[in-house]
Amino acid sequence: MQINITGRHLEITNALREYVTTKIEKLGKYLNIVEAHIILSVEKYRHTAEVTLQARRTKIHGQEETGDMYQAIDIAIDKIEKQIKKRKGKIISRKSKKSPKNLGEVVQSISESVQFESEEEPTFSPRVIRTEKFAVKPMSLEEATLQMRLSQDGFLVFLNHETNQINVLYRRDDGNYGLIEPTFQ
Repeated sequence: MQINITGRHLEITNALREYVTTKIEKLGKYLNIVEAHIILSVEKYRHTAEVTLQARRTKIHGQEETGDMYQAIDIAIDKIEKQIKKRKGKIISRKSKKSPKNLGEVVQSISESVQFESEEEPTFSPRVIRTEKFAVKPMSLEEATLQMRLSQDGFLVFLNHETNQINVLYRRDDGNYGLIEPTFQ
């Protein structure tokens, strides 16, 4: 991620640069940010923070003007975070409304897996229809629960960096989470 900070009528100190950098990097958990351009300006008593983020196929802009530069940065980042969450929510709701890509293939695969031995009792022979690969990221249990809150998936596979083992966090019907920790014998 490339972060460009520009000061207009203002000298960018190391503390200000670090503050802005940490705020922008925190947004990285929501969005894969390619480039961030921040313009900080001071005119009399008006401190303005203008933030523009460039991600894949997305450009998000937020601007705020207050009496304190740090407050202006915080509010501008909050505005951008709301925009990101709103866009993610729209994408997730769009995906959940979609029907299967090819309904005929789904019906055919189900009918192939059903074998009729007699006219009254159908027997099912389950088989693997779909295989998925997941990128396993090292994270703590707290980070994994945060990721689960943000996603609509029913489970999350992650590498627990405390135990150095693969764990599965899943969403239960009551709204809580369950954790599967494998033991090898």
